Amino acid sequence: MGLSSWMLPASLVLLVATGVWTLRYRRLDPWILLGVAALISRFWTDHRMFDDLLIWVPMIALFRLAKVLPFGQVTQLMATLLFTLNWFVLMAPARLLAQPL
Repeated sequence: MGLSSWMLPASLVLLVATGVWTLRYRRLDPWILLGVAALISRFWTDHRMFDDLLIWVPMIALFRLAKVLPFGQVTQLMATLLFTLNWFVLMAPARLLAQPL
């Protein structure tokens, strides 16, 4: 589509926007800041199988929030179940693709 010439300017705009957002919310929990940076780098850069590990950082941040905030036992149980399910989903492709077909 001829958009390859836009890659560098779009990357710079995204990098600056992430920096501005991080500067504005610099007093937040460091796990949240790392989670946002991990999501941006995961979805913006070239995708490889090991890039799925970047999804762990925001998952840990969400898990920590669910454990700390006063949502109740049901929410904490759901956070634990979703975290465990996500672990299985993210680790399954690496094990399946490691064996030759």
